[in-house]
Amino acid sequence: MSTIRRLVLYGLGTGLMLIAGSAVRGEPQQAAGPKLNVFEGRVFANDGTTPVPLAYLAVAEVETGFISGGGPGEVFAGAPNEKVLLFFTKVNGRRSHVGQADAEGRFRIEGLKAGNYMLVASSEQHGVVILTKVTQPNEGNPLKVVLTAPTFVEGTIRGLALDPLITYAALRPSSAVPWLPNPGDAPRIFYQPQLGLDSQGKFRSAPLPAGGKWSLVVDQHVLARNFAATILERPVEVEVGKSAVIEVDLTTGQRIEGRITGPTGEPLPDVVVTARPTASSETGYAYGAVTRSDGSYAIGGLASGDYRLEAKRWAVRTGFG
Repeated sequence: MSTIRRLVLYGLGTGLMLIAGSAVRGEPQQAAGPKLNVFEGRVFANDGTTPVPLAYLAVAEVETGFISGGGPGEVFAGAPNEKVLLFFTKVNGRRSHVGQADAEGRFRIEGLKAGNYMLVASSEQHGVVILTKVTQPNEGNPLKVVLTAPTFVEGTIRGLALDPLITYAALRPSSAVPWLPNPGDAPRIFYQPQLGLDSQGKFRSAPLPAGGKWSLVVDQHVLARNFAATILERPVEVEVGKSAVIEVDLTTGQRIEGRITGPTGEPLPDVVVTARPTASSETGYAYGAVTRSDGSYAIGGLASGDYRLEAKRWAVRTGFG
């Protein structure tokens, strides 16, 4: 290392000032600081050998975080970061991350708090996987993430009002899904693929993880009362690596029609009426409607058989007891 003396000439008004300085030639000096935790790995297709480029990733600490969403690029993670001075995230104090793997399927996340994490990795072409517990940091021992074979639900639902602001469909996991906890238990992972119905009522889900059972659910948002009513629910059998096809036509089959009134005979609008088959072989099926302004309703698409009718009305709390 050598020191080069230099002279710098500055003009100040009518006079001159000569300043002596020095410069140091050699390796740049880096500021000392704590080392960042490193959580790294690589995402593979279900064969375990083919890297998946640009796979989406979401991670969150098991004890404090959550992961929600329903498809590649639509999964979010959150958790309270560890803070210093109330506002600044502590070094190695992050507790969640959302991002993408690189073109070779590799990912590297720095600065996460040491501990156990939930992880969701997904690709529209290659599938999705949900891991309920992985440990970080793991520098030098990369995590191998293998996606489930691409599994989908697709089909058509006819006879719905297809206004996306009012009617929306989704796949909801049942309690048999291994990563779906009991209320209040960790991990907290909410993976519910939304089904975008086109003008013909056709849909195709985002890829599904393996394990458990699913239900096709259609909700109708009652704008005047700001609540969602379930107007269709049916179980879906899904086989890993394949597409389950569902065809629903609410304009055919048997119909139940009626009118809901109050104690003095006044019509009751915005009441949710649900018909559920009483046969044990049809557990999990439900068909519903919301009453019109005159209290009338109509439920179609029913198979022949016995049904149990349920009526629920929105309510507003007017006092506290």
